[in-house]
Amino acid sequence: MPTIRPGLCSVTLRQLPWRDVLNVVMNSPLEGIEWGGDVHAPAGNVSIAKKIRDACKEANIETPSYGSYFRLGEPIDEAKRAFETAAVLGAETVRIWGGSKNGPELTESEWSDLVLAAEEVSQAATEFGVVPALEWHSGTVTSSIETSRRFLAESSLLSYWQPPVLASDEECLEGIRVVNDKLAHLHVFHWATSFTDRLTLADGEARWLKFFSLVPRDCWAFLEFVLNDSTEQVVKDAEVLLRLVTTH
Repeated sequence: MPTIRPGLCSVTLRQLPWRDVLNVVMNSPLEGIEWGGDVHAPAGNVSIAKKIRDACKEANIETPSYGSYFRLGEPIDEAKRAFETAAVLGAETVRIWGGSKNGPELTESEWSDLVLAAEEVSQAATEFGVVPALEWHSGTVTSSIETSRRFLAESSLLSYWQPPVLASDEECLEGIRVVNDKLAHLHVFHWATSFTDRLTLADGEARWLKFFSLVPRDCWAFLEFVLNDSTEQVVKDAEVLLRLVTTH
């Protein structure tokens, strides 16, 4: 059975300084952090990345993943800045975004350009010893099951997975099957109807137990965007997540 380890996306607490985020994780059952490139560990800021890396090492908290905001199609130098930052942090996997259009809206020419961009990015990542993986998200090539399946088959990229808003359990399970052995890591949350309509992870425990049952390989499950952006809720959800990853 694959091992799934519990972590936190730092963007969950983007309102806090990075040291406070680390303290929250240290006082929870979580074992790692996906540091976000928007606030806590900006791409190209090697100085902050080194401070975060050293503090995490001292606290025995791992950094398996870096959440970049690079999108396929943007200048490759932007990707390299993200990869360098991830490498300094000690993160092996780097989240990237699959362009800026829903997959079914892409023309064949745009599709071909995106595949070429993916291969350029994959090559650039090897220079820094990191692995790029797509965000599973609307407004990108992974917005539908069909385009996700095709793009993962035509490119060498891995993919994160998270439940699309309003998707049924069956749709979510099919998404995990599509990613299959190209799964990088999971982003874990439980929402009702939108980004702002959040519930506790305990409310979604039965649902996530189904999802975890299909995970094909060792990975991390990072908590993301909890009820009321609350540090207390992070700890409560972390306890549920720990129970899920140890019983799946």
